[in-house]
Amino acid sequence: MGQTSSKTHGATIFGYLITPTAPTTQEQVNDPLKSHPDLYGLKSIEGSQSIDNDLAYIDSKYYPDTRLIQPPQEDQSKEAPKLTFATVAAASHEGKLLEVKLSLRSLASLSPEIGLLRMMRKLDLSSNYLESLPDTIGYLVLLEELSLANNKIVEIPDTISYLSRLLELDLSKNQLSHITPSVGYLKKLRILGLSSNQLSRLPEEIGNLRQLTSLDLSHNPICILPAEISQLSFLRRLVLEGCNLQTTLEYKLAHDPPSLKEICARQVVSRKLALKSLADPLANYLASSKVCTSCHEPYFTSYVLRGRFVERSDTMIPLEYRLCSAHWQNQDDRLLYLFSSPPSTTAVSPPANPTRPRLPALEARVPTERQSVRRSFARLRSPPIAMLSQRSKQSV
Repeated sequence: MGQTSSKTHGATIFGYLITPTAPTTQEQVNDPLKSHPDLYGLKSIEGSQSIDNDLAYIDSKYYPDTRLIQPPQEDQSKEAPKLTFATVAAASHEGKLLEVKLSLRSLASLSPEIGLLRMMRKLDLSSNYLESLPDTIGYLVLLEELSLANNKIVEIPDTISYLSRLLELDLSKNQLSHITPSVGYLKKLRILGLSSNQLSRLPEEIGNLRQLTSLDLSHNPICILPAEISQLSFLRRLVLEGCNLQTTLEYKLAHDPPSLKEICARQVVSRKLALKSLADPLANYLASSKVCTSCHEPYFTSYVLRGRFVERSDTMIPLEYRLCSAHWQNQDDRLLYLFSSPPSTTAVSPPANPTRPRLPALEARVPTERQSVRRSFARLRSPPIAMLSQRSKQSV
C-alpha cells in the first residue's frame, strides 16, 4: 500500500527526461528542391507558393501511393519520462548513492525530492537540458563535488549556500547572467568553474571564498572584477581567456551623498544596535547592507566607485572598489589611505554574506513509510518486550 501511494505521488522521482519525438527523415529536415530551387532550373519567387503547389500536384499525380510525412506534433497530454531513485541507485557507485553520475541522460528538470538523498557526496549532472535547480538542493549538505556543466541553467538558487562541504562546483557552459551572492557561504570551495556563460560581473561575496584555488571565468562578457577577489590568498589559477577586460578606468569624482535614512541605517549596522519591533520593510532594508571594500563599513544604495589595475601572469586585471565614501581618488591617494590610521569604527570582520533563505519543506511521506516498514521488520525479528518478560519468568 505504501509503495503504491509513493509511486502515485512521485515520491521516488529523481527527475524528468525530455519528451521523445518521432524521428524525422533527412528529406523532411532539409528538402534540397525547396531550399535550392535554382540548382534544378526552378525560380523561387519570394512570397509565392508556386513551387509548393507544383510539387504537391506532381506527388498526387505521379506518386499517389506516397504519403507525405508531416512534422510530429507534441502531445501535451503525454507525461514526460521519469528518472526514479532506483535508476539513479543503479547508476551510482556500488548502488550506495554516494557518487552519482548522470551525464548525457537527457534530464530536463529535477524533482524537489532530490533533497531526500542527503547521503550523496558527488553528483554529476553535466551535458543535460536542465534550466533550473530546485531549492531543495540545499538539503544535500554532505555534497563535496557538483558538476552542472553543459546545461541550460539560467539561475542558481540561494539555497546552494547550505552546501557547506562543497569543494568543487562546475557551472561552465550554461546561460548564467549572474551568480547569487549566497555563494559566499561556500567556505570550503576550492574549484569554481564559470566559463562560457553570460556573466557581466561577479558578486562582492566572492571574496569570502577564502579556500578558493581555481577560478575559471573564460569566455564571459565580464569586463572588470570586484576588488574582493584580491583577498583570495590561496587563488593560484585565474582564467580570463576570452573576456573583454577594460584597459582604462575612469570614474567621476562627484557623487551623491547618502540619504538620512541610509546614514542612520549605517550607524545601526556598524554599532550592531539591537532594535525591536521593526516593520518588515525597514528590517529588510537593514538586512540588505553591503560592506565597503576598503574600510569594511556598511553601505546600502549609496556608494562610490573606484578602480585600479593589478598584474597577474603578464595580464593587467582591472579591479573595482565599492566604497562607502570617497576614501581615495587615485592610486596615490589609495596608498596614503592604506598607511594612515584607520577610524575607530573600522570593522575587522570580513564582508557579510546575505541572509540565507529557509529551505522548503520536504515531503515527509517517504521517510515515514520507510520507517514504518523498518519498524515492522524489526517487530518480526525481535519478540515484544512482554514475551521476553514471560520467558524470563519461566526460565526462573
